Amino acid sequence: MNRELGRKSYWIVAVYLLLLALIIPWYWPADEARILFGFPIWILASLGALFLTSCFTAWLCFRNKGSAD
Repeated sequence: MNRELGRKSYWIVAVYLLLLALIIPWYWPADEARILFGFPIWILASLGALFLTSCFTAWLCFRNKGSAD
């Protein structure tokens, strides 16, 4: 049973790693100066990825809510 649980969680870890890579703005050029709504675009991209991470975490928590009985 533990092996089955471990195999199921690999995709969750992969999604979290992908979202973490999007949240950290290491891939933006250092001289990026485009502004949108008063913020640099890299900040908005990081906030968007952070929102997606929150939604994914909430979905993981609520998808098995009924099966805990």
